Amino acid sequence: MAKFCVFVFGLALFGLSACGNKEQAESDKVAKAVQQSFEKAPDALKSNYDDIKAAIARNDLVKAKAGLDQLRAQKLSQEQQQAAIELRQELMYKAAVASQQGDANAAKIVQALRGQ
Repeated sequence: MAKFCVFVFGLALFGLSACGNKEQAESDKVAKAVQQSFEKAPDALKSNYDDIKAAIARNDLVKAKAGLDQLRAQKLSQEQQQAAIELRQELMYKAAVASQQGDANAAKIVQALRGQ
């Protein structure tokens, strides 16, 4: 009887891990689609996206916010909308940190992003 219980328990664990792997694979697939969503976009749209990422990376928050506003005004696919949301979150984080360090422009950006 004990061997049977161990077998059933092992089978249950295997089943649960298989479900987790399927969910993780689906999550990875969505994340990859979002990351690649601008690769085949028209040049102007792709350039705008790349400019925003670069501006965020170098803490040019004003330029990043302006570019993000332009990007969000465009007709975007669902994956591109998700990528824009992720850029917004990254910008919000960097602006919040800069605001806490006394950057007045960053504080304005945080307020503007909260209002959207």
